[in-house]
Parts: sequence; C-alpha cells; structure tokens
Amino acid sequence: MNIQSYLYNCPREYIDSIDPTFSIQIKDLVKKLPEAQDDKALIANVFWMLASNGWSFSELPESISNDPPSGLKVNFKLSEIKKQNSFDLCAASLKPDTPKYNDFAKSLNDQIIHLNIAAQESEKLTVDFTNFQLAYAEKRIPFGIELLSMQSSDPDGACFDLGVELLSMLKFDCPIWLIGLR
Repeated sequence: MNIQSYLYNCPREYIDSIDPTFSIQIKDLVKKLPEAQDDKALIANVFWMLASNGWSFSELPESISNDPPSGLKVNFKLSEIKKQNSFDLCAASLKPDTPKYNDFAKSLNDQIIHLNIAAQESEKLTVDFTNFQLAYAEKRIPFGIELLSMQSSDPDGACFDLGVELLSMLKFDCPIWLIGLR
C-alpha cells in the first residue's frame, strides 16, 4: 500500500527524535497492508498489523475474528493479542471525568505515541484531533498519528484532503502526522 504524509506542526526530525527508526517502522507497517475491499476491512487490517507489532488498542473493530486474515502474515491469534494489551496507554486524558481514548497507543523510549484511524466517519477526525490535543496538553504524548484513506469508500467518510483542511482550520498546538493510505 502506498502512503502520503502530511506533517502538521512538526518536522520529520521531531518524530525521529523520539526514535530514529520510528517513521520508517510506521511506513513499513503501512506498506505491508494489503488492498482492502472497503473501510471496515482496512480498519481490521490496520488493527492486526499494529496489535501484532506491540501497539495497544482501546477497542476491537466490529468485524474482527480470532484469526488474522491470511494475507497479512501475522502469527498471533486475537486471544494472544488481548493478553498483551495495555488499554490504559490509549487514554487521551488521565482525568477521571474525561473518558476519552485514542484507537491505538505504544510506549516508545519513555514516550507514549497515540494513533487513530478514521475511515468510515468524517466526524471522527475532529474527535481524533481533539483527543490528540487533550493528550498533548496533558503531556501524555509528543505527537499523534492519524491514518486515513486517500479516498473513502463512503461518500461521507474521512479522507486525507479533509484531514489536511480540518487541521488548518482547527489550529491545534499538538503535532500530528497524517498518513493517507492508497
């Protein structure tokens, strides 16, 4: 799968300052994703690729099975991935009255990185960006990553151009790396 990147409020060097190989790792994971028939399949594929590579998750995609799709070359079952999950890493806020979570999180060199995927609903982009901003303001994350399709299979779905446009309007402080998937 090919990708397009947009770095909002951060240069590539800032991302690589967390770990010099991190941006390469993310790009390699995304490039291994097979073509998906629709947004649901894309979300499921991203789940398997991230969760099998040490990313924690806040919830399971709606149509997930116990076994990964054969084309992904993932050697874990869902039950194994669930045992390794650290749900609390995904919290956008540590305040008890703010139950907001990002889709995925990973601890990397004493930093937590949050990643969201917005494919089916364009409204989710605003929520995702707001959660990144909240986590960033609380110094939980140095930046957030948003994965989205270059073009959604749903006419009202999120897409890369919409994400870029929305970030320019919101004017958040949080550095965000948008990754468009083709």
